[in-house]
Amino acid sequence: SIQRAIAELDGGGTVQLARGTYRVHSTIQLPSHVALVGAGPALTTIELAPGSGCHVFTNDEQAGRSEGIELRGFRLEGNMRSQHKPPDVKGITFACGGYFKRVTDLRVADVVACAIRQTAFHFNNCRGVRLERLETDELGWSGVSTSGTDDIVLREVIVTRAGLDKRHSGIHLDG
Repeated sequence: SIQRAIAELDGGGTVQLARGTYRVHSTIQLPSHVALVGAGPALTTIELAPGSGCHVFTNDEQAGRSEGIELRGFRLEGNMRSQHKPPDVKGITFACGGYFKRVTDLRVADVVACAIRQTAFHFNNCRGVRLERLETDELGWSGVSTSGTDDIVLREVIVTRAGLDKRHSGIHLDG
């Protein structure tokens, strides 16, 4: 239902999520100029369904460029213990809270991310990333990680119990 609401925006806008829990079975793809806004981390939860093995969020234009994406005001539950790498996934990254590639002007604010199999939020070759009031706990890899990302600002970011799968940093910035 979230992906359908995003598709109905047709060119950008805001999808407002009411209180409640939203179970995700496949990756939510966010196009440019879209904001996904919950009623707050205590009221709105987005849960990755057990056994899905996918990222919760990505940008829809990973081969090109995306811009102006915002995630705000919800709790993200990853069900880390039930997430396993699907056989069709190339590379090593799967089941992150958010995996974004080539995005400019990306904002994550007022989000709590728990029990994420890999990284709560990973930014690959992004620019202009702002993370504010992000709390993460129980992570297989990192709370926040980057590769090739420039102009990233973290404010009031708390990472606890990271690196549960292997040695990883709570916050790993690799510009």
